[in-house]
Amino acid sequence: MANIAPQQQPQQQQPVEQHVGRMTVHDRVLLALLVLVVLCLALPQLDFGWTAKVLPTTARLHPYPATSRVCTDPGTRPTAPRAPAAPVNVAAFTGGTGGATGPTFELRVGRDGRMVVERLLGMEIRGGGRLPATARLRAIVGPLHHDGDRLQFPPELVSAWYTGTPSGSSVNFSFCASPQNVTTRLPAGRYTGTVRIEDPRATGGTVPVTVLVVYPRLALVAAAGLLAAGAGVTWAWLVRLGGGTTQERQHPWVLVVVRLAAMLVSFGVMDRLVLQDAGWDGSWTAYGTLMGAVFTAVVAAVPTLRAIGTRVTK
Repeated sequence: MANIAPQQQPQQQQPVEQHVGRMTVHDRVLLALLVLVVLCLALPQLDFGWTAKVLPTTARLHPYPATSRVCTDPGTRPTAPRAPAAPVNVAAFTGGTGGATGPTFELRVGRDGRMVVERLLGMEIRGGGRLPATARLRAIVGPLHHDGDRLQFPPELVSAWYTGTPSGSSVNFSFCASPQNVTTRLPAGRYTGTVRIEDPRATGGTVPVTVLVVYPRLALVAAAGLLAAGAGVTWAWLVRLGGGTTQERQHPWVLVVVRLAAMLVSFGVMDRLVLQDAGWDGSWTAYGTLMGAVFTAVVAAVPTLRAIGTRVTK
């Protein structure tokens, strides 16, 4: 009798985790809600670039610190007295004190359109000379040029002066910018120049100065960052990683948390590139660099955040 081969039992196939290459209806609803929330937060704060603002002529100077003197009109400065027998020699500025960072004395124009007064104390008088505490030395502010072009900070908006200290062995340098009578918006960025003493009673005292006009339209920066973050999430989640898994679809709240966490990465990039850089000028190149950095950071962060979310739901 012929041997009959035993029939092999069909092997049970293990369930294979499937990837979905397209967004489900649930995903689209969540994405629409997320976009709606972002728009509700951003639209009330938008300051479109084509809407020119004019500062009122009654705008007041916002001093820093609160005890600083208010700017005086450069046209009403007192004339210099007769030169003494031997003018004092004021040491040149070397940086690192007062309102200075690095090799220049910086004056920051606030985001609210008001200017800020900075004062540098302790510029020593060399050679043993002395000035009376009431002495006020005339100063000349050179042209303040914008980075990379011929644009200049309006000279009528800045003034500088040197005053004697009670000890007579040093002078206080004051540099001031007033927002009064401003009729055009100043482009953001750095305006650099030099201030020097123009007084027969003293020589030297040259100070390199930088006026930092901080970019005011932060809402547009946030909108660009969120746009780049959304593109990064879409690329990393749907294209690079092949969409959501079955396990992830069973826990939609994890998807929302992971996507929000990935988009929050963009705020760290914006803080580093914009908020911490007062010279950020808002040019097309700057925006392109910002969006590229946000996109790269989000694409790099999504796989890690996704792995964490998957592990939590197991």
